[in-house]
Parts: sequence; structure tokens; C-alpha cells
Amino acid sequence: MNMMGVVLATLGAFVAYFVVGGVMFVAMPWMKTEFMKYPAVYRPSEGQMKNMPVAMVATLVAIVVLAVLYVLTLSVPADRSRGDSLRGAGADEDDLGDGWRFEDFGA
Repeated sequence: MNMMGVVLATLGAFVAYFVVGGVMFVAMPWMKTEFMKYPAVYRPSEGQMKNMPVAMVATLVAIVVLAVLYVLTLSVPADRSRGDSLRGAGADEDDLGDGWRFEDFGA
């Protein structure tokens, strides 16, 4: 396993994940107002910022796991689909575990 490749892929995916998310909020400012309509479901901005470091670390760990799983599936014989292995791990969905940062389950 090429560790330098995994590290570079992880960092690239981590940066891309947050850049795309930031661009989405800039391109669609109504999303913020939509979230603010439901304070019982979504955390206020202060609560999100308080949890941001933990959420970023959790996102980075999830991306590392997906990068390693992807590299490990490269050794799967050609008759098996690489996508099946990643789908089994839940990697084909947007499930990076950072939704808890926005949702306010304690209210």
C-alpha cells in the first residue's frame, strides 16, 4: 500500500469536501435561512462552531478510512467490482458522520 498516495488522497479529499461545502453555502445563501427556520432540529451557529473541530477530525478519519478501503480494493481480482466493496462499507452515500454537528438532538 502506497502510504504517501493515501495521505495525499486523504488531504485532497478533505480540502475538496470543505471547499465544495463552502461554495454550496455561498452559491445558495437561502440554505442558511432555511436551517435557521428549524432551531429545534439544527444547532444554532454558535453550537456548530463549538463542535467544528471534533466534526472536522471525524470527517478526516472517515476520509482516511475510505481512502484505505479504496486502496485495499485495488487488490481485489478483476471479476469482482470495486464498487461492491465500497458500497458494502457505506461509502457510496454521503455518510461521513458529520450530520450530528448540525442537528440539535438535545432540544
